[in-house]
Amino acid sequence: MGDSFAKERFVSASTWFRLGSVTVETVIALALLASAASLFAVSIGDPEMVALIGAGAVTVIVLGLALARLFSYLEINGLPVIENGGELTRSRV
Repeated sequence: MGDSFAKERFVSASTWFRLGSVTVETVIALALLASAASLFAVSIGDPEMVALIGAGAVTVIVLGLALARLFSYLEINGLPVIENGGELTRSRV
């Protein structure tokens, strides 16, 4: 048999999964938008704008992936500070 949590979770795992999924979808959409804006800036001959768009896109992607990783961690572990009095207790079923 597997392990199960001794008490109910404060926030369900499906909520964290959904937040992670929406975050990844948003990062992909913003990366595509940044690519289109970068191509537009190249077509009008503005290399400074291409660099600015690229830096902004990298920042958004890094922050978005960090959020997605945080949500997947919380999906697995829950909120240890709030749930079970600060300690995540497991019991064998």
